[in-house]
Amino acid sequence: MSILQEFFRDATSPGLLVYSEHVAAGLPQGRETSEILRGEISRTQSLVAQICPSPEFFALAAAIDDSTGRSQMTALVDEYLSTLESARIPAADPLAFQSLPSGAFGGAYAPGAILARNASELIGKLSDAERNLLEGYLRFRIAELSANDALHQSYPNALSR
Repeated sequence: MSILQEFFRDATSPGLLVYSEHVAAGLPQGRETSEILRGEISRTQSLVAQICPSPEFFALAAAIDDSTGRSQMTALVDEYLSTLESARIPAADPLAFQSLPSGAFGGAYAPGAILARNASELIGKLSDAERNLLEGYLRFRIAELSANDALHQSYPNALSR
């Protein structure tokens, strides 16, 4: 997966550049060749995109982990549940996904990493399949938090069963 993401994600990635040169070497020269080559590279990129989740997917998955990590009971968990509770948003509501705390997107960033201030910025860049997967993951993590009676009593609207 890391090879696909690192070497084939973008049109200027090293793997795609070598692949395009390989495909071009087997084609006759002419105007049609560049169109064939563009089409092949586009198909390759779309295939890689179907296999590898986007960087936004991983950023949101990490934010969900940080915002619902019952075992850590970090300030982010309390902030997230407090926000949902005060806005009377049940965790099953799609708005709960967009309400992940902005602090969950902070921290150290690797070169080329996605810098985001809120979940909505990233959610708009997800495919439908990625969004559905993350919404299901958030529901699973919230169900774990709901099982904790003390949390359920503190946040009855957010963790409604």
